[in-house]
Amino acid sequence: MDRYFLRERISDKRGMALVLVLMIVVISAGLLAAVMYYALTGTEISGLQRKYQTSKEASLGAIDIFTKELVPRVIFDQGTTNLSTIAAGLTAAPGIVSSVTASATNDPCFLSKLSSPTASWTGCGANATTTNANDDADITFNLLSVAGGRPFEVKLKIIDTVDGNSSSSPVNLGGSAGVVPALQATKPITHHPFLFTMVTEGKLQGTGNTAERANFEVLYAY
Repeated sequence: MDRYFLRERISDKRGMALVLVLMIVVISAGLLAAVMYYALTGTEISGLQRKYQTSKEASLGAIDIFTKELVPRVIFDQGTTNLSTIAAGLTAAPGIVSSVTASATNDPCFLSKLSSPTASWTGCGANATTTNANDDADITFNLLSVAGGRPFEVKLKIIDTVDGNSSSSPVNLGGSAGVVPALQATKPITHHPFLFTMVTEGKLQGTGNTAERANFEVLYAY
């Protein structure tokens, strides 16, 4: 009897050891899988953030060029220079800008956007006021990445125009002839004829991943 019980107890200990080893293997495999998952996820998130930041900077650059260079030129040369003409004549920087395009058929609509409130726009399609920059964009910038990879595409359009915050009359609001007296000299009030609401979207071409897109809505006073 004594030997029988001794053998049974030894057998039980061997079974427990096997169970413990299996538990340790399972836990270790789970920990390794978790570490690998978070490492790969972190790398993926880092890549998406890098692509988003590049798309963001491309969008901001397009807004800067559009508001400071293109819109003032079209307003100044209205009737003789259209947005499509300016876009076609822009010199592409080698390795940076692939192309800048604007549809000639949208030129009448764009001129109307710059010179009249939204309700009075003429020559514009049904998508002129949508908040999606891909719907009848006024202008498209195609940029190449520094590493020479897939180019970035930035679309931009004006979706709303309202009267500005000052009078268009030639009366100077300063000095003895106006309502704002000046101590040393006349202080003219800058005229902002219109306020433009613009939307833009920058993204990697050929990708449908929304994480790689940067969308902005801008209020611009000219």
